[in-house]
Amino acid sequence: MAIAKLLKMPFLIGGIALTASVAAVTSAAAQDACSYPEQPVSIIVGYSPGGGTDTIARLLANGLTEVTGQPFNVVNKPGGAQVPAMKFVMDAEKDGYTLEFFSTGSAVMATLLRDQGFTFMEEFKPVANVAISTSVLAVNKSSGVTTGEEMIAWIKETYESGSKLRYGHAGRGSSSHIAIAAWLEANDLYGMVQDVPFDGSGPARAALIGEQVDFTGMNIANVEKDEVLHGVGTLSETRDPAVDHVPTMKEQGIPYVDMDGPLLLAAPTGTPQEVIDCLEASVKQVSGMPSFVEAMNKAGFAVIYQDSQTITNRMAGLIDGWKAAVDSVLASARSN
Repeated sequence: MAIAKLLKMPFLIGGIALTASVAAVTSAAAQDACSYPEQPVSIIVGYSPGGGTDTIARLLANGLTEVTGQPFNVVNKPGGAQVPAMKFVMDAEKDGYTLEFFSTGSAVMATLLRDQGFTFMEEFKPVANVAISTSVLAVNKSSGVTTGEEMIAWIKETYESGSKLRYGHAGRGSSSHIAIAAWLEANDLYGMVQDVPFDGSGPARAALIGEQVDFTGMNIANVEKDEVLHGVGTLSETRDPAVDHVPTMKEQGIPYVDMDGPLLLAAPTGTPQEVIDCLEASVKQVSGMPSFVEAMNKAGFAVIYQDSQTITNRMAGLIDGWKAAVDSVLASARSN
């Protein structure tokens, strides 16, 4: 399977240790030169209140309100893998007053698996990234499996005995489904397991805790929330800064697809560049605020700031890899 390998892009982590004060001064100066925003701003979130994406969006909105002096309000439009929310923002005025905060994995996956009439990169301009949703292959600790090699051996031994392990995910076509399916495909394991779809990541995680399934793909922050679960390996180029004791599949020498999901603020394509620049400067300033960093850490995420150009390039590379993974998984599904 041809899967694009992605270069690591530069980013700033946590409080941006050695450069926080310089970044704050620079961003503050840039913000002072901005006439935007002059009225309240809506940040659309394609999920219900209370989830990880919504939580981060609200923390960012609070910080942007503090930095700019104008209210940034989160508006939830859940359902449809963020597609209805995306269409709402696409149809809004391109003036910077209707933005969207994305969990990009599921949003982009929705446009790769089905023709939605638009693509993410055509219709949205990433403003800045603030965190990463790191995908991890997780098991219940009762399985005794601790490494990627042991996971592969467990799958093969079970299959050779005439049975199949069951893996849970947030629904067919979800980013957690494609993440694990692509990992299975990359290791020639796809037909040796049975997938079990759930209505969201919460029920899939609960099923793993209750041993109703044998393994899942999920956000690494959710693995840390329960002592019953164990992260076998992350499907990412580097370890998650907030959960850095879980090794990557890359470190273990095991084929994988990079399923890092940037969590970013974006504006609809056509938004004036001066608005993008002002927003980027404001997000950078918020990313260096100790209160924001602390709140993000409590939510289980490290602050990973990437500017507009960096995260735009990063997304283009990730989408290339995801497209190859989706095509391969769909081909395998048709042949099994």
